[in-house]
Amino acid sequence: STSTSTSTISTTTGTTTGTNHLMELLAFSTGSHKFNATSYQNAMDKLGGVSFASSSREQFLYCIDVLRPNIDAAMDMLQDVVLNPNINNENVEEMKRVIEFQWMDIMPEILLSEGLQMAGYGPISTATPTTPNNMQQQQQQQQQQQLG
Repeated sequence: STSTSTSTISTTTGTTTGTNHLMELLAFSTGSHKFNATSYQNAMDKLGGVSFASSSREQFLYCIDVLRPNIDAAMDMLQDVVLNPNINNENVEEMKRVIEFQWMDIMPEILLSEGLQMAGYGPISTATPTTPNNMQQQQQQQQQQQLG
């Protein structure tokens, strides 16, 4: 198992709220400059591997699990996906719809935990949850910035 993690703590602004969540969903689903999403998955299948991404307030984890003989090829793929993601507006909009569906099924305990975090510390990182309301506010702010 091979993993890479990066850590960032920063102040959230209206345009960065939920960035970790969005990037987590986009991590391996958009491919890269060398691979589209389908060819990436086919290559992972040939290596006998699986990949996933996970994020929290403190870290972002890209993980690829492969057998030892396939580590070099897997690391090349991981490097390409992390450093050269092929993310476009269509991918981002699709993942925003996924987030909206996720919020329909979110457990009250998670909402309580997030509410307590915000009440105690305020929005302290780009890992602040993306909600449908946040996404609308972000789009409005971006439109205002483009006009002004």
